[in-house]
Amino acid sequence: MAKLKVPGGITVEDFMELRAILMRVLEEMSSRLKATRAQEAEMPKEVHVRLNETGKNYPYPIFVGWVEDKKLAEKRTSKNHPDPGLYRFGDDVLSNVYAEAFWSADQRNYFQDRNWEIQMDDKRPGEKATDPKSGNFYQTCLGIVVDEGKRYRVVGTLVVGFPQKPRTRLIQGVHNVLRIWGRPPSLHENRRQAPTFESPLLTFLKRYELGGRILKLKASRQSKSRA
Repeated sequence: MAKLKVPGGITVEDFMELRAILMRVLEEMSSRLKATRAQEAEMPKEVHVRLNETGKNYPYPIFVGWVEDKKLAEKRTSKNHPDPGLYRFGDDVLSNVYAEAFWSADQRNYFQDRNWEIQMDDKRPGEKATDPKSGNFYQTCLGIVVDEGKRYRVVGTLVVGFPQKPRTRLIQGVHNVLRIWGRPPSLHENRRQAPTFESPLLTFLKRYELGGRILKLKASRQSKSRA
């Protein structure tokens, strides 16, 4: 049976299932940062996902999901602004940070960060600038990698927004959570801390015919090197 395509094969039910998964990511990060006494401005306020369009092996992002914490949702609705996950679904505007995360997924430093208080010139004219408009001026972005058996494919981005740049130790904690949700266990740098099973997000994505590029690192080689 042929797999569904992105974005045409994403149903309303799939959209809601993805939202539930992203909320789990947001809640996990929030819980970890609260335990380390993060300040309110250092807490994650939103998580969103873009997926590469089916059949495209170059950066071609499709906005497919957004979730936000309770306070951000209340602020948005008080201004009578629509939910970004709804009004931006299917948005295909390419951002520089998406392209950078897409091309760096198999490099040593694969996280891409943006501080929109000083880097707004990086925004392309067609971009919605949803995070800065909602008060989130710092983002960290991970290229999502899916294990396809004998190879890996970068298929999109998982992004977290904050009101301001968190302290380094907090960012490291956020990155650890993103790795677990957005990269397969066989690619984790620390074997002892690697999860036993792939995340619900990666499992969800495998129901689709995913676009994106094949990474240089072969899954079989990686698994053998860690044996």
